Amino acid sequence: MNDLISRIEILIDRDKLDDAQQRISEGLSQYPDSGGLHALQSKVYTERRQLKKAMESIKTAISCDPTNDYFYYLKAMIHLEKDDYKKCSKNIDKALDIEPNYAPYYGVKASVLLSLGKRDEAIEVVEDGLEIDPHNAYCQNVLSMALTQAGETGTSHEILEHQLEQDPENAFTHANMGYQYLRENNLEKAREHFGASLTIDPTNEFAKAGMLNTIKASNPLFRALLQYGFWMEKIGEANRWVFIIGFLVVVRVLPFLLPLYLIIVFSTWFIGPLSDVIVYFNKYSRYLFNDMERKLTRINLLLIGVAAASLVFGLLSSRYEFLGLAFGAFMAIVPVYLYESKITNNGKLIAALFALGFLSLGILTTAIGLLGMDYMPVGIILFFSVIIYSWVGNISK
Repeated sequence: MNDLISRIEILIDRDKLDDAQQRISEGLSQYPDSGGLHALQSKVYTERRQLKKAMESIKTAISCDPTNDYFYYLKAMIHLEKDDYKKCSKNIDKALDIEPNYAPYYGVKASVLLSLGKRDEAIEVVEDGLEIDPHNAYCQNVLSMALTQAGETGTSHEILEHQLEQDPENAFTHANMGYQYLRENNLEKAREHFGASLTIDPTNEFAKAGMLNTIKASNPLFRALLQYGFWMEKIGEANRWVFIIGFLVVVRVLPFLLPLYLIIVFSTWFIGPLSDVIVYFNKYSRYLFNDMERKLTRINLLLIGVAAASLVFGLLSSRYEFLGLAFGAFMAIVPVYLYESKITNNGKLIAALFALGFLSLGILTTAIGLLGMDYMPVGIILFFSVIIYSWVGNISK
């Protein structure tokens, strides 16, 4: 059994997933209660992004052996793939309860805390892991990411350089270094490291997202917005709210700054979805989108087409009720774009409902106008729903 599991692990590491799946199926026909084989099947499904099947397999593995810490780790990683940080944290805690002396588990827990904006807690947890194994690459990378957010970019850079000296074929470290250079506006070096990461692991979503942002950063406006996002991340959540509220107060006191405020707000809203649509037309850049991003970008292409056609037709024909459809369709691209970035199912549901709401109100405005009725009340509701969405978005962040 151990020899069979070792051979399957080698096949998975070499990305020979079909062969691995065949060996797993053969093994399960002889040993249907083998938790190890069910866990390996879960790994294959995860590699193929078949997360529902991966979850079913790892649950079966845990039912076969509920004391195996590695099974809970695999389950945590599936939840991490789904951006379900709460369940990921719950399962990695179970793995740590069973085996508290395995450094990578601390790295996973720290990365979850970092994703939730709990930077200081993440540093404490990852340092616990490095006490167990000072050379663990995963923990070192997570520590580097946390230090970067804390403003200690020099130390973070040194950690990554040392890691690349020790292991120049580590895809995660190359991607992490790419983000370092992206923060420094060094697009050439960022592209180099993201490219190296994708050469080592073409399925690396972290590197794909970084390369996509690097390509989009060739646009000065997107580059400025990206740096603004990095800065907001660096100053922390409490200071972020002080800045936002303070800026609103300043605009109230100095009304001539209102155009600047509106430029910041609207560029923050639209540069992301519009840049995705532009990049999508490049067949090489399109490869960098994951499946969900491709679907969402196609939806936004359709919405932008509807908005543009409605705007042109409405202005040329003086049928101004079509401007409601143009406005509703165009505003819907924002929650569509943000849908995947929402961590919780509730967040995704809210984004979907606002997208449908904007489009529906736009259609209703136009339909009422075409029937010869007063469409302005619905148009006003559409406008205020956009205002409400902006506040809901800020609160959820």
